[in-house]
Amino acid sequence: MMMVPGDRLDNSRLIDDSFVHPVAPATITLSAPLNPAIPPTQTLNINLTDKTQQWTASVFPANRTTTWLQLTQYSGTGPAAVTVQANGAGFAPGAYRATIVITSLNAVPQSIAIPVMMVNGSA
Repeated sequence: MMMVPGDRLDNSRLIDDSFVHPVAPATITLSAPLNPAIPPTQTLNINLTDKTQQWTASVFPANRTTTWLQLTQYSGTGPAAVTVQANGAGFAPGAYRATIVITSLNAVPQSIAIPVMMVNGSA
């Protein structure tokens, strides 16, 4: 498309709704007693409407302070239900925070950040 002075860009034509990737829930909180036999989990739904759209998941910050947070899968194609698990073994009682970032290059937006909090040692 060639633009000439005075033309207006219609952004609505640039967005393909088939690539929108909302996730649910928007935030995750997991609570557990110290050293539970089964660590708490929650499902994170990746709702891509295009079944061929690839995505990746990452945990930030990616260091020893977030080793308590695990996902059942870190990449996929199309919609998915990812289990988020918090394992506070080896961590002192308290609240720990991390962020899961879901990225899909052709999606709008390309990345979505989901804040996660684990309360270790809750009653």
